[in-house]
Amino acid sequence: MTAVIEVERFGSLAVVTRDGVEVWGPGPIAQAENKRDTLERQARRKRRKCMTCSDPFMSEGAHNRMCNPCRARTSADTRSYSFAPRASRRSISR
Repeated sequence: MTAVIEVERFGSLAVVTRDGVEVWGPGPIAQAENKRDTLERQARRKRRKCMTCSDPFMSEGAHNRMCNPCRARTSADTRSYSFAPRASRRSISR
């Protein structure tokens, strides 16, 4: 179950709540929204195993399945490859 993180506005100020409990504020609305975004990112973080080397690492979310060393090694490897250009839509026969 994920926490519900919201920005509640009061005129020109706002507070950030997590499951109805105030966790930040009051302060400017823009800062409250930034704080909410930060808390949401932190909530998605968890320890996962790298899909390449199986070492555990702190993942930024479900989209992040490779540790930084493996990601750097993979991107360095792909720099040497040349990829064919994408076919235009007109070249596809129907």
